[in-house]
Amino acid sequence: MTLKEIFDLSNYSQWFGSFVILMLVLNSYYTLPWNIRIIGLMGLVSVVFQLLQTISAYFFRYQHINAIGDCYVFLETLIFLAYYYILFKEGRLLRIALLFSAFLSICVYAMVILADASYPWYAVLSTTRNVLLIVFSVITFFKLIKDLPNDNLLSLPTFWINSGILFLYSCTLILSLSMDYILTDLLDDFGAFWAFKNFLRAGFCVVICFGIWKARLQALSPQSKKTISGIS
Repeated sequence: MTLKEIFDLSNYSQWFGSFVILMLVLNSYYTLPWNIRIIGLMGLVSVVFQLLQTISAYFFRYQHINAIGDCYVFLETLIFLAYYYILFKEGRLLRIALLFSAFLSICVYAMVILADASYPWYAVLSTTRNVLLIVFSVITFFKLIKDLPNDNLLSLPTFWINSGILFLYSCTLILSLSMDYILTDLLDDFGAFWAFKNFLRAGFCVVICFGIWKARLQALSPQSKKTISGIS
């Protein structure tokens, strides 16, 4: 199998994973809490932007692919911050921190728009996103352990979705920080690095789908409807 075939397989794997996330949420949309619905929105945005990148590659010779990628990272950041905002429904200070983080993301994106378009700003945007999501996912784990001492964490959708977020963005943080080096000194191996990132995202999608499945089970079972919509 050639590197291009591996890259294509990784690309379609994470694309299909995002599509499955979207379908799982749509299938039980009205029975799921808002934080899970927002995960479905993430799946939709991922599917749409992956399609746009594919169109750019085949018809425009990658002319707009950087702008598409930058827009996707920005929207994904805001979507996940909205997910945590809903999750912390009674955490006033955390909600303020999330709003500030959203404002920071908007400022960073505005800087990208106004700055030199030739610079690989994807690294700046993705690093900002990764750090923010790692911080809030760690806070979520602490709150889950503190507020739900008698519950089985493995039964909570929040645990699985948060695990997926922490897994993906912790793994890709180093890749984001190394993007300039990869583009300048390891350009011939760039496809291998990106395929690895795509496979990580495919694994992330599997974990997220498991969390959505748990949320669907709890939505259909009144006896176990405890904390799928948020944590205090």
